[in-house]
Amino acid sequence: MTLCIAWKENNQIHFASDSRATIGLTEFDPCVKVVSVPVKILGPINTNDKYPDQIYEQNIGLCFAGSFLNAYTIKETLIHTLSSLQAIPGVTDVSMDQICNLISKFYDLVSKKLMRAIFDKGLSVLLVTGYCPKLNKIRTFKFSFHLNTSLTPSCTEILLNNKDIEFVGSGGNVARDIFTTLSASPPLEVLKHIIKNNLVDSVGGAIQYGSISERNFDVFGIIDYFVDEDTREIETGFYYNGINLQDNPFLINWDEFHLNQTYIDPFRHQINTLIDSGYSVK
Repeated sequence: MTLCIAWKENNQIHFASDSRATIGLTEFDPCVKVVSVPVKILGPINTNDKYPDQIYEQNIGLCFAGSFLNAYTIKETLIHTLSSLQAIPGVTDVSMDQICNLISKFYDLVSKKLMRAIFDKGLSVLLVTGYCPKLNKIRTFKFSFHLNTSLTPSCTEILLNNKDIEFVGSGGNVARDIFTTLSASPPLEVLKHIIKNNLVDSVGGAIQYGSISERNFDVFGIIDYFVDEDTREIETGFYYNGINLQDNPFLINWDEFHLNQTYIDPFRHQINTLIDSGYSVK
């Protein structure tokens, strides 16, 4: 499955995840789990206008835990459908509730079809966050599927207050225990601790991260590190969607396109501490 952590701090919503997918008995680490999806809502075209009025155009954030096939199908469907919506002025409720109502229909359809083929292995939990124009604030929702007689999906608003935090996926209970015990540890350090120490088999690879503070959800690269205790060496990398962009295939020649990502550097203190204690950087 995986581990996704969502939290609210200073009215900013953060999503973080590992990069591991389990396909059968095989682990696949560069799996995209934190996604920014454009939502564009247009009004009708007036008689004298060439283009319709633009009612809403923002990027919402998605984060998945569970079935890779479920998450991939829902993500691709939403990328193509949410960028071309139309509303009726005075009739359509343009809000995150209405956007999530549409997402729920796709989530319900995809999950039920996959369950018929691979049972509960076709389920995923979906986190959604975005700016709500109706309430003029950022809102976050959790979609999940309960295996009861009616097979009904649920959509619940979460992260209502600052410092609220949500743990989702197979590593959720372990992460919650660590976070509760080590209350001074930020969520990214909890996720890093689980990956580094192999505490959950289905949680691994590099960290993925995205956040929203005003209108748009942005996915950021992350400067991550891994330690070889035998050689006392530190390997650092610039990771985006779980892929190290410093690996040989991505080394950029001067006349090629340059990858224009913004990175966060949450582990700089830990890296510097290791260097001060005698570790070398590869």
